[in-house]
Amino acid sequence: MSWLLKDANVLSSAVVFTPKSRAWPWERAAVLAREQSVVLEGRHLLHSFLAHEKVLVVVCDKEMNVTSLRSLAPNRIGGFSLHAGAIVVMPVRVSANFDIHVGDKLELRG
Repeated sequence: MSWLLKDANVLSSAVVFTPKSRAWPWERAAVLAREQSVVLEGRHLLHSFLAHEKVLVVVCDKEMNVTSLRSLAPNRIGGFSLHAGAIVVMPVRVSANFDIHVGDKLELRG
């Protein structure tokens, strides 16, 4: 398990899916139900399929700098990320305490 950090503060535990490991929608939904973050490395279709609540989608570049933020209702498509280094998906109610903005630097440890 990995940890998602911002300014040396732990935001949440995270499950990381690399381009070699498929991130099936039901796997993502199971992680989000446990109030963890899903980190998708590389290019992915942004969606909230099988999520039971609104999710925050944080698109980062290769250095994990936040380039955009999107909120998606359950079972919605948010587009395709062509230039993303990583995408972080988390429940909106969990992310309300994190105060993430465009330009912030995130970090993965573990």
